[in-house]
Amino acid sequence: MNIITFLPLISSVITLFLGFVVLLKGRKQKINFLFFVFTLLISLWLFFTFLIFSNKTNTDLVIFLDKTIYVWVVLMPAIIYHFATSLSPYDLPRYAKVIRALGYLISFVFLLSIPTSLFVNGVFVYKWGIHTKAQILHHVFLFYFFLYFIFWIFLMRRIYKNVKNINEKNKLKIIILSFVILVVVGSFGFLPAYEIPIFPFSYLSGVIFSMLLAYAILKYRLFDIKIILTEMLIISLWIILFVELVVTDNFSDFILKFVILFLSILLGIFLIRSMHKEVKRREEAEYIALKLQLANERLRELDRAKTDFISIASHQLRTPLTAIKGYASMILEGTYGEVSTKIRGVLDKIYRSSQRLVFLVNDLLNVSRIEQGRMKYEEEDIRIVNLVKEIYDELKVNADRKKLKFSFFVDPDDADIIVKGDYGKLRQAITNIIDNSIKYTDVGYVLISLKKDETKKYVLITIRDSGIGIDPKKLNTIFEKFERAEDAIKTHTEGSGLGLFVAKEIIKHHKGEIWADSKGKGQGAIFYIKLPIHKEL
Repeated sequence: MNIITFLPLISSVITLFLGFVVLLKGRKQKINFLFFVFTLLISLWLFFTFLIFSNKTNTDLVIFLDKTIYVWVVLMPAIIYHFATSLSPYDLPRYAKVIRALGYLISFVFLLSIPTSLFVNGVFVYKWGIHTKAQILHHVFLFYFFLYFIFWIFLMRRIYKNVKNINEKNKLKIIILSFVILVVVGSFGFLPAYEIPIFPFSYLSGVIFSMLLAYAILKYRLFDIKIILTEMLIISLWIILFVELVVTDNFSDFILKFVILFLSILLGIFLIRSMHKEVKRREEAEYIALKLQLANERLRELDRAKTDFISIASHQLRTPLTAIKGYASMILEGTYGEVSTKIRGVLDKIYRSSQRLVFLVNDLLNVSRIEQGRMKYEEEDIRIVNLVKEIYDELKVNADRKKLKFSFFVDPDDADIIVKGDYGKLRQAITNIIDNSIKYTDVGYVLISLKKDETKKYVLITIRDSGIGIDPKKLNTIFEKFERAEDAIKTHTEGSGLGLFVAKEIIKHHKGEIWADSKGKGQGAIFYIKLPIHKEL
């Protein structure tokens, strides 16, 4: 005999061992039991293949052995389909249960036909050995075999689509691969029955299938497999050392081997206990990770609910606020007749408060859209000088009310710069920055300048103020959502901390940059907005 002869036997032992490992790790789990039954059938198939390879001359014995192999083979289509049904996390459709039951019934019919001459009869003699000849019921069996494999594919596809967990999907991929290898490679084993003298290497599919499927079933219990293998190895070592001890005649050798056995028992127990502790720690870590994952998902749900609430509430607030602001403006402008100075002062406060609320609502809406990915931009060519000048003219009244020096300077060579972007969104972003500088500056100046940067590829808008300044440690965080400088919170309690965040997101979308600089509290601040130049007129 050569190594080729022994390969089916080796494969049979490995397959049966894997089946026992899986069964021991889940005796009450149906999938583990089905896997064991399946590996038992494959192991018997491989063992009888070994017997055939070992008996190339005894024709009657080979026919008997080959027919015995078919006893296990005819059961495989039904068990393959049954295995697939056990993987489904949902209730099976009625037709799947009918197909499963029908599969076992058909397999039983084929089992009854194997001893007759209607399934296989006679032999083909090849260089590598002898194989039985396929008869009429063997042809029918092949049709049944591949039909159930097609049913299995459709069922696995349905199960795979219904599974959402990525780990379970990966597990199913391995299972699908293992069965495809078993069926496709194993099918070559039928060819010698049709006078095709191919060597029956198909037995290799059995051990490959078993290894892949055992890995898939025990994927999340790999440490447990290590424990089983370690325990088996240690126990085997103890048995060998004990036998060596029993058969020893020399007393000194007996003492030495006894000491070695005793030490190996102590070390083995220590190793097994260590691995059990490792498994326990791993399981505790997995449990904590699962709890964190569930908590994370809950937080994401709450965050989505918060975002949806802000979006809905902001929409509902904007309409009445716009009406209040509009009517207050019309009264101040004299649309409804002259008003007294006393009432005008009250109306001005109403107008400015409603304007602040409109800005806040717009910021809340934009934050909601940004977080949900629903922020829409309509691009057009924008003459950036005109945009900044428009904002300057609108906010000048606020600066004049505080008696600030408020100016806008642009280099004549840079007056015709065109940027590409959404006019309304860019206007809001730049307005937020300039309005902030005016808001947090009580004495001094707010100076706006516009020019090309040193690369000549970007336009740089600079807003300098002599206001409350920013702690240098806070410069990297002021553009985050709901983040405000400490002095800003004390000076203007009505601020939301959203204006700079919205401005940053808008500028970032336009492939630009925004940042701030300050020497510290009470020393003013400088804000920079850099946008790519599209062209120049």
